[in-house]
Amino acid sequence: MEQKRTDFLITAGLCSLLILAVSIAGCTSSDAGAPVPVTTPAQADPTSPSTTLALPSQTPSDTQAAVPPATQTQTTILSAPSQDPVSLTINSASKQTKVYTFTPNPGNIFLLLNITVKNNAVEKGFDLTESSISLSYAKNGTSPVPSITSKVRGGLDNPLIMPTRIEQHDQRTGQVVFGVADNSGRYTINLIGTDGTVVSSASIDLR
Repeated sequence: MEQKRTDFLITAGLCSLLILAVSIAGCTSSDAGAPVPVTTPAQADPTSPSTTLALPSQTPSDTQAAVPPATQTQTTILSAPSQDPVSLTINSASKQTKVYTFTPNPGNIFLLLNITVKNNAVEKGFDLTESSISLSYAKNGTSPVPSITSKVRGGLDNPLIMPTRIEQHDQRTGQVVFGVADNSGRYTINLIGTDGTVVSSASIDLR
């Protein structure tokens, strides 16, 4: 009897241990087999409004530096090249009260011209000297005014160097100076040949 009771307790203890072991194994496998939640980055919902960084509106004046309009300058040719064997062109003309350290005689003013002399057809060349250029105007009567370029050329930016020989199809450009009456304004510049005749002329009006 005592032996049966002992066997029963042993059997009951083993059953209890077996049940406990099964319970523990069931819990472990249940945890291992459960799906692990995965956190993924949030995706934009196409139906939701997008968020953008608002920038201040800009006008062309905001994005580009203000640039003043280009100043247009025009060069006025006072006389066009002629078809003379030797042509005379006036590129610019101005009056000045002083050239470097030189001042005109009382009642006079300096007439400063930039001219071009071109040999169009003289095959032997054209000899240009200071006496080849003279000026005439009404207030001076019929007396031609000689050039004084050689006297004041140290104060000029680009004096016409004379004497010089201009070969055919060649030309010379530079400044020449005359002393004229202060209140004068219309002039005629003459190019004189070696025989004393006028080979070309051009008019200037500075009134």
